Amino acid sequence: PPPPCRPRTMACAQDPVVAPKPAAASGLNLIGLVSLVLLALQYGLQPLLSKSFISASTPRQSIVIVAELVKIVTSAGILAFAPRERAEIWRTWTLGSSLRAAAVPAALYAVQNLLCQLSMQHVPTATFNLLNQSKLLSAAVFLYLLLGRRQSRMQVVALLLVTLAAVVINLPDGSGSAAGGAALWGDEAAAWLHLGVAPVLLASLISGLSTALTQSALQRQSRNSLLFSSELAVYGIVVLFTHAYVDNKAVHEDLSSLFEGWTPWTFIPVVSQAMGGIVVGLVTKHAGGVRKGFALIAGLLLTVFTQAAVEAQPVTWRHWAALACVGSGIYLHIANPPAPAAIKAKKAA
Repeated sequence: PPPPCRPRTMACAQDPVVAPKPAAASGLNLIGLVSLVLLALQYGLQPLLSKSFISASTPRQSIVIVAELVKIVTSAGILAFAPRERAEIWRTWTLGSSLRAAAVPAALYAVQNLLCQLSMQHVPTATFNLLNQSKLLSAAVFLYLLLGRRQSRMQVVALLLVTLAAVVINLPDGSGSAAGGAALWGDEAAAWLHLGVAPVLLASLISGLSTALTQSALQRQSRNSLLFSSELAVYGIVVLFTHAYVDNKAVHEDLSSLFEGWTPWTFIPVVSQAMGGIVVGLVTKHAGGVRKGFALIAGLLLTVFTQAAVEAQPVTWRHWAALACVGSGIYLHIANPPAPAAIKAKKAA
């Protein structure tokens, strides 16, 4: 099955709001083609949109809270046209089962979202998107530990390529140049590492754990994906409001300070990120997983080119090397799933 629904972080994950059946390998209809183009654009431009339209002074909690509200509204809108699913949810839902399934993943996603927001303010967009692919490795590890899901040999090779990309993008050179191409020394280099690189790598690690917990809730507990998306969003908002209240004294006196620095432009990256999950669902249903991988690779290329053209940040050999590793890794991982147990048993016989 395709990846489960979960809250969308600012470019931290591409998960569908629904979990549709994968498309057949043959043929590509108009919806699939348009969805692929939209996915590549959304994935490639999201870090740039966040940097351009979200002020550095804007509390990160408010960005994620609004994105989660968009998810709730979207899920509710879809369920409004699905009376059968709505009736089943109303019949089976309990607060206890909801907390058991969604509370821990929601808290993890909230932390992951905040880390991504922090990282995007301190590293170039291409560096962020390339490092963010290390979530493939963490997801594979936690899916094996928690759900017993194994990787095929080619998928293991793909994970090693993604890991190599994370190493390459951070290789130093003799001039002290960082992956963004600018020379970094002293406190600036420390900030780039501690506030840029470390947060996105930690977010990718958390992403793997939350992905495994989410898949367990959706598959082992047969939980409705739209319901689960809304539950994650609600509990995530509770966690984020609590964090904002404890972390920011100004919020104690004036709740509106949580939305300091917001402008109408701020909604562009927030809504774009929230809608990215819907686009992934359409791609999975109408284009298939392999084509989705190509769209993500195209998005990474777009990120590299926009960094050079819009941010005036040089694209170094490390970006191209990491892009080659990540692109190959994404394709190999999607195109080489483990053989079903029945096929393995037949071959062994």
